[in-house]
Amino acid sequence: MNPAQAELCNNAIIINGQLQLTGAINQQKGGLLISNNTGVATNDFQIDFDMITTAGSNTPADGFSYSYGPDVVCMPNSITVGDNVLVAAGAANPENGSGSGIRLSFDAYTNGVNVNGIYLMYNCLRKNPASTLTPSEGLYFYEDNTSWTGGANTHVTIKINDLGQMSMWLAGTQVLNNAQLPSSYLTANKANWKHAFAARTGNLNQGHLIDNLDIHYNNFYEYSVDNGATWSTNSPISVSSPSSVQNLARYISLPSCSVNMGTSSVAYPVAAPVGVTGGSTCLNGSTLNVSGNGLAGTGATGSVTYSLGTNIISNG
Repeated sequence: MNPAQAELCNNAIIINGQLQLTGAINQQKGGLLISNNTGVATNDFQIDFDMITTAGSNTPADGFSYSYGPDVVCMPNSITVGDNVLVAAGAANPENGSGSGIRLSFDAYTNGVNVNGIYLMYNCLRKNPASTLTPSEGLYFYEDNTSWTGGANTHVTIKINDLGQMSMWLAGTQVLNNAQLPSSYLTANKANWKHAFAARTGNLNQGHLIDNLDIHYNNFYEYSVDNGATWSTNSPISVSSPSSVQNLARYISLPSCSVNMGTSSVAYPVAAPVGVTGGSTCLNGSTLNVSGNGLAGTGATGSVTYSLGTNIISNG
């Protein structure tokens, strides 16, 4: 984890390659804040991660959140008010999320109208929001699903396209399809928006961890495996195997300037990743990791995978 880009707070700690926000211990809270050091301000992006819980008390609590916005914080400082009450951007419970942008809440414990389950929100500045809120009030998805509590691993994918339409998958099942975010999302300058994860336990507990975190801004870079003859925004790119591939990358918005990342070998077993750093003009100082892999046998199909050190956050 790059300390210039990511901050841990409170009880959060890296254990065995996973980020533990809380252990299965009472009265813990932990957070992760990820800054955008690239100046990227695109509307479309995707986040993937595994949300992991470990068994604790018979009734697990309290929950976990992911937030993305201009005013998210590493650890919300909850104030004493009733449930479903409007509060400041950083004044809800950690499991409610923070900020005036996107909030995904895995809420393990029912507090009045705030029924336990999964909440996907936008500009929902409420402590313990009600499960009956509407999109006009900031709640875009609610499901009374607690299968993720007390010892489970749930893969989460959120995608927002360039039209500001939000989709979500839980454990590979699509649960939200192109829900339209308000125009304020499309017009907001996202160059300084941050990503945050937070979790909490109280007098009841469970462990809260995340793994295999991958954040990337879609269609921002494009890649070439044939020394610039053709370009693609897809990654991985299929190539023949075994083969030797000449890799280039560039901003879509600046096609005249590309970075030659060198040659990667596509073979079996998987070739070791090669890290390269692009110039500030072409890639804004981003680090791209190029890995080539393929199936055994002449003429088989392999692939080249590109990951960006500052635009894709990977922990797997």
